[in-house]
Amino acid sequence: MRTTNETTFQTVPRQPGTLMARRKRVSWKHLPYGEQVDVVEGGQLLGPGTVDATTPDGSIVWVVIHGVGGRRMLHQNDDMQLEIIKPLDSAAELRTSPARRKG
Repeated sequence: MRTTNETTFQTVPRQPGTLMARRKRVSWKHLPYGEQVDVVEGGQLLGPGTVDATTPDGSIVWVVIHGVGGRRMLHQNDDMQLEIIKPLDSAAELRTSPARRKG
């Protein structure tokens, strides 16, 4: 199943292994570094994670999945969705991803 690189907004915490309902979506390229997300694969929650980096076109995002170890690269063609746990509010929190920083 091909999916698009979209993020779903979530307001209710979920438990790993539960089915997820789809909600409003945004492109992965709009996910800032440090965004807290739930990682969903095949409609089932893998667990919470933190956005570590994204490509400028949003086709790839790296997420540190808590409790799994290390970071995982997700591609837009993977059967994966990211659900925002709590959108970042302040300008200080909206940092640029290390992959996008210009040296």
